Amino acid sequence: MKKNLRRGVLVLTLLLCLFMLTACHQLAPGFDEEAMYEKGCQVVELCNARDYEAVLAMFDQELLGDVTAAELAEQLDPVLDEFGKFEGFKTHAVAGSQDKNSGMELGILALRCAYENKKVIYTITFTENNELVGLFVQ
Repeated sequence: MKKNLRRGVLVLTLLLCLFMLTACHQLAPGFDEEAMYEKGCQVVELCNARDYEAVLAMFDQELLGDVTAAELAEQLDPVLDEFGKFEGFKTHAVAGSQDKNSGMELGILALRCAYENKKVIYTITFTENNELVGLFVQ
């Protein structure tokens, strides 16, 4: 179990690092800022509901690998418990990026949310097909 958890965390961490290291720019043609925002809000709501199966279903399955809902729960549940009750969406920003290795265009949504105990930023990365390839909470 721990081996799989470490592998899942490693995969998500590597994906995040990969996307964070690419240069940010405006969204490429084909990306829809409103659709990214709506899907990002849905991801946050699913995380708050602890419906990790539904969150994982939104990911690009080729890039997701073998991360399980249980592994995601192990990572997010303690963090969400610390945040307290969800109070609402505040602001958002979008940027484009290009993966240096594959050349794939990406859309990055930074979604600021208010919780009872703190303000949180969800950074959610999308493919042109509006599939998730990255999720980072800080």
